[in-house]
Amino acid sequence: MAALLAGASCGDDASDLCAGDGSGCACVVDDECAAGLHCYQDRCLPDDDTDGNTDPTSQSQSSTGASTGEATSSTTADEPTTSNSSGETSTGAGLEDQSVCRDYDQPIEPGAFAGFEDTIELPSGAAISSVRIELTLRTPDASGVSASLAGAQRITSLYGGGECSQGADLVATFDEDAAATISETCPGGEGISGEVRPDGDLGTFVGRDLGGAWTLRVRDMKFSGDAVLERWCLHVDVKPGAADTDPSDADAVWLRPKSLGDAGRRVYTSWGYDPDRDVIVGFGGCSQVSSSFNCHSPTQKMTVEWDGEQWQDIDTPQRPGGNQLGHHGGSMAYDESSGALVLFGGYPGPWGSGPTDETWTYDGITWTQQSPAMSPSARAEQTMVWDPDGAQIVLYGGHDPNGMTKVLSDVWSWDGESWSPLPSQGGPGPLHAHAAAWHSGLSRMLVFGGFASPGYPTSEKNPQLWSYDPAGGQWAQHEDAPIGVSGSKIVYDGVRDRLIMFGGREGSQGTIYAGTYEWDGAAWSTLTKPVWEPVARFHHGMVWMEPHGVAFLYGGYYSLAANDTWYYTRVP
Repeated sequence: MAALLAGASCGDDASDLCAGDGSGCACVVDDECAAGLHCYQDRCLPDDDTDGNTDPTSQSQSSTGASTGEATSSTTADEPTTSNSSGETSTGAGLEDQSVCRDYDQPIEPGAFAGFEDTIELPSGAAISSVRIELTLRTPDASGVSASLAGAQRITSLYGGGECSQGADLVATFDEDAAATISETCPGGEGISGEVRPDGDLGTFVGRDLGGAWTLRVRDMKFSGDAVLERWCLHVDVKPGAADTDPSDADAVWLRPKSLGDAGRRVYTSWGYDPDRDVIVGFGGCSQVSSSFNCHSPTQKMTVEWDGEQWQDIDTPQRPGGNQLGHHGGSMAYDESSGALVLFGGYPGPWGSGPTDETWTYDGITWTQQSPAMSPSARAEQTMVWDPDGAQIVLYGGHDPNGMTKVLSDVWSWDGESWSPLPSQGGPGPLHAHAAAWHSGLSRMLVFGGFASPGYPTSEKNPQLWSYDPAGGQWAQHEDAPIGVSGSKIVYDGVRDRLIMFGGREGSQGTIYAGTYEWDGAAWSTLTKPVWEPVARFHHGMVWMEPHGVAFLYGGYYSLAANDTWYYTRVP
């Protein structure tokens, strides 16, 4: 195994960090320092330095010093073992730096979680001063490898492929203070060796509680099947003081939950979450929307459910649309007062048949058509959200059945038995193909994007974000999003107090987006350099699963309707 490169030692005249007494020199262990000095944070410090190790007899390896590459523990791929490295050092405040290494000979196999994943546990009770990761792989193509680290409510991308396409080994030390860039460490395509600056900022871990589960994820993005993880080490330095454990300030990440099966390729599907049964429910949708428009496959049931582990087709005695296949473009929300999912409108079959004004409820066994005394007009591509303050479902917008010649701006309330119009003053006006979510922090419905023009304009952009108060009918405009799209989805993250937006398209022929955007009530931000995330898409499903604190995403369309399941969640 190739050795990781250490910094310049005290005896190295090339080091310009050495003072006259030898302090400031780069080091790995204490005996590399001169008398009266000890090794701390990769540098020789005086023994009376209260920020370092005051024990001059310590011969331990610094938890942030570069490793010699020798294993501190050995494992098999099936039974990895962990240990605190002999590199634990005291900070002078009764706290211990943590170091753990694992040896493997394990291929990075493509799969449901897109690669190799390993999790370790570290004790809590201290704040993080710095983090370093050592990673050693054998791979014929380093450009196909990515790595990320999650822990202490943070995630960072350690390596995202780089420029090295050839070489037998990828040997890197990931450190926020690494001096070399990835490209600089890949001369002649000979692999990577030495310190590598991570794609993300390891400083995001600083100040956090070091305890709990730390997870390293390594992915072979090109699925060559030849990448092998040999070894990895985690070194965490601690510092005195209280750790920051506020989950509202945590980073978030897209994950692929391990699921059995899928719900088929779906776009324009109606989605909802039933918290009583803890299941995601999807109804209808299309599998192809371009030149060969195809709504649903006759081999699939119209209703699907996901229980967090397995997808199932549900055969119901009756359903919206009757015997037609391809119900799409409706909207669905969970009615907490009646304990049922409510679906309204949408096209009962393929394109060519107008949308309906039917209201249906689903109790987990069958669909039941309701007969309210009053109802919104027939429409499709409207939105529905549950308003917990008013104990009602709020419906907004959509387009009418006459060839999408009219876009609607009316607002309606469903109280479990009937529909009633709600007041509306100001606001974005007529919209369809927009996104909506209930923001519990503001006690308002948020509406984003969509088309104001009938039909599907080729390049219309709408970045506007609005909020609506059902109690008074007042609208308020907020900061525009970085992009203006239709067919996007938004959810309110109640754990982190953020609005999450993903995907969408600029008109019928414009750019299709894959970015993840957040709004914290004051400004928009973008999830930068995610380790992985869903590919670009529009008209996907996205709902918030309150008991789990995750946003669920499924399907949508780019060049083909998708059938992938995703979670967006804070890093624990």
